[in-house]
Amino acid sequence: MNQFTHDIPSIHDLMKAHENYMLCLPAIEREQSNTLTESLNISALSEIASRGFNQVMNTCNASTLPWLTTTQIFNLSFRDEKIKAIARINMPYGGGVHTVPPVKERKDRVQSEAATLKWLHVHSSIPVPRIFTYDPDPCNNVGAAYIIEERILGRALNEIWGDLSLEARHKVVKQLAHIQAELLRTSFSMIGSLYEDTSAPAGSPFRIGRRAPPVQIERNQVERGPWAMPREFFRSLITEQLQEIRSDEGKIWTEREQDGVDNSAFQIDDFKQLYAAILHLVNDVRLLDEWEPSFCLTHPDLTTTNILVDYADPTSILAIIDWEGARIQPWWFESIAPEFIWEELENPPPEKAIDVDSEITWSDVCNEWNDIVTRVEPPGLHSEMGYFLSRLHCLVDGDYATWVTSIDFVVDFVREWRRRWPQLHDPAFGPLDSILREHRPDFSLEDQKDDTNTGISLATNTSQ
Repeated sequence: MNQFTHDIPSIHDLMKAHENYMLCLPAIEREQSNTLTESLNISALSEIASRGFNQVMNTCNASTLPWLTTTQIFNLSFRDEKIKAIARINMPYGGGVHTVPPVKERKDRVQSEAATLKWLHVHSSIPVPRIFTYDPDPCNNVGAAYIIEERILGRALNEIWGDLSLEARHKVVKQLAHIQAELLRTSFSMIGSLYEDTSAPAGSPFRIGRRAPPVQIERNQVERGPWAMPREFFRSLITEQLQEIRSDEGKIWTEREQDGVDNSAFQIDDFKQLYAAILHLVNDVRLLDEWEPSFCLTHPDLTTTNILVDYADPTSILAIIDWEGARIQPWWFESIAPEFIWEELENPPPEKAIDVDSEITWSDVCNEWNDIVTRVEPPGLHSEMGYFLSRLHCLVDGDYATWVTSIDFVVDFVREWRRRWPQLHDPAFGPLDSILREHRPDFSLEDQKDDTNTGISLATNTSQ
């Protein structure tokens, strides 16, 4: 008998799990969640759902999943038991964060997620929940932005990943690689996020708009695009960081103190100089001129918590969920495997999860991921360009002044790849090379190694 065979949990089970989960939350998060729940007009939500399905509802019960702190889930129970639906209530904040984002950003998150799911349902074979209706306005009759969508009767992969055999994990990773490959094959003309375009003619109901903010609160970006070229995108990101650190040092110090970052070796002037050097690099670096615009849709948080698998067969992926903050980005930033896959290269599965008679290793699994995913790179682009442009992306988007202990972290990161840059002596690197020499006197471009093995590596996470 399959050891993972498990009955789909009842609503009572979900409510009990919700109660237990709430007890485990830190006090501030429990308070935030309870405050939102108490403010909701559940009757209005039930009426909207009943009207949408033309069905009388039985109940509308909270059943927040154990890993969600920025969304509340309500199961919608109808007299017609064939209807499986949930209402996802978007919390204005989560994870103990006190700052409530602007209403416009909160609307963008919900509008973009709904549009992304609708687009995927029509234009891909990627399994995602079907959207029934949504309202991004937190000031509506319900009292919060919401999405009513299909309830996927599956369990999160993280619940059983540690107990899966290597063979079983191989099956899951292979499916996931094909899903990632399909995302890489999507093609868009701009960097941003998807939205519905109600004014568009029939057949083109989607548009590319501002980048939707991620679920977690990030630095408040004034400019969110969309952008037609990576250089414009990079310039916007680093310009705002430079302006912020020059005009509001106090904000940087406050963020570091709130996050408990060690400030003993931190010199804010180092980062002013660093950001100016990065901006100079972005403005002039030649490798970006060789880029042929090709942007793809990306999942913002492809972790085991957002992969739903069958209760009876946990090697079968039923849906990829939680597309809040999904973005259209250059393909190079998304071709790396999710963290839970590449981390296993350093932390192999426990002995009980290893098949003694297995003919494959985890390295074989990772190599197959690479074979499937890298096969779909846009024509004319090679992995070396992707490797280096992903490094540039990390350098631009790092927001280092708010979290690293000193500039040494960035210096070592840049030194890792600088001497292998395809156009080694590009003058755009001048100011950045000066910083490297200042902090690492032994740095030189003259003794670089002929190391061209810079293809995509699972052990290198570009989203650091």
